[in-house]
Amino acid sequence: MDRIDRYILALLIPPFLAALAGAMLLLMLERMIRVVELVGEHNGSVSYVFDIMSSLIPHYLGLAIPAALFVACFVAFRRLANTSELDATASIGRGLGRLARPAFFFAALLTLISSLVHSNLQPHGRFEYRTLKFHLANSSITEALQSGNFAEFGDITFIVESGRPGDLGFGKVFVHQRGTNGSNRTITSQKATVIENQANGDIAIGLEEGQLLDESPDGQLALISFRNLDWPIDRKFLGSYKPRGWIESELTWPELLAAMETASSHLTADRIESELNARMARAFTCLLIPILAIPLAIAGRRKRSVSSIAIGVITLLVYVQSLKFIEETADLGTIPPALSIWSLYSALLCFSLFIFIRAWRGVGFEIIPYLPAFKLLARKSQVERPT
Repeated sequence: MDRIDRYILALLIPPFLAALAGAMLLLMLERMIRVVELVGEHNGSVSYVFDIMSSLIPHYLGLAIPAALFVACFVAFRRLANTSELDATASIGRGLGRLARPAFFFAALLTLISSLVHSNLQPHGRFEYRTLKFHLANSSITEALQSGNFAEFGDITFIVESGRPGDLGFGKVFVHQRGTNGSNRTITSQKATVIENQANGDIAIGLEEGQLLDESPDGQLALISFRNLDWPIDRKFLGSYKPRGWIESELTWPELLAAMETASSHLTADRIESELNARMARAFTCLLIPILAIPLAIAGRRKRSVSSIAIGVITLLVYVQSLKFIEETADLGTIPPALSIWSLYSALLCFSLFIFIRAWRGVGFEIIPYLPAFKLLARKSQVERPT
């Protein structure tokens, strides 16, 4: 790596870091608003906001890395074009392909990082996010009961006279449950404790020294005294808790490969194959970014770069949304997952190579000649321009 290569890398790294930080900030702030609303609905503590946002970092990092790389390549080579440094290096026999080598090296390094994010960090982050949401819903019961106030969850009503937040214990608890068939159940207890099963996420109320009154639909009453009674909270309210691996998006790449041999009814082979190939395509997209961004950056170097930026942004947006649509369609088994996903990847590769080769040969690439509507507007503006 000579001095020119190091110079180009120095041009790439600052805009990449700035774009990465900006993209992460915008994406995280938008999501934080919804997370704060979610935590507020369940009366959760502020720590849940930071924990949930931390679990979402790998997801948004996978989105921000390709976008930041595109901005870095565009800004760096746009500067080289505007300052005529491209012409100077071409005069000493160093063409565009040689100048782009540091960008390809940088993209390969980011591809390794992106592969790590998509293969390992994102699956664990998604599981952590789902687990935190589940415990947030469960903690709303604990927080409400600890407050010593009136609380209602589904068809169960709690009234707690006093709470001891340190050991999750309560004194003199009144519980009333309304049955779907007209029956009612009322419990009074001198002591109560929230019992949480960490293995499967179940929550129960441990009642001590109390009485249970059952009222049948026909009005008959039955009074029972008890010393200890564990009353589980209905899972319909808590939601179902599934271990990691129940959802294909929470599996790492090696786990997805192993799961393809043991596909089940809830985790079909099509869904596993679609998830694996889609994540690999997203990780390897970084390899295509310099091929796409560099020719757009030097196209029409002495003109406005609005059209070049527009075509780059539109191309990436269409690619991302198309990949998402193909993945969702492939999950249903209507199209072959691998063939469909990598066909889209190949289409982006061919388009990027097309404009890169034209720029390499000095032909250049402009979006306006390929869009008749824009071409007509450009001609009209030239005719109306005063001489």
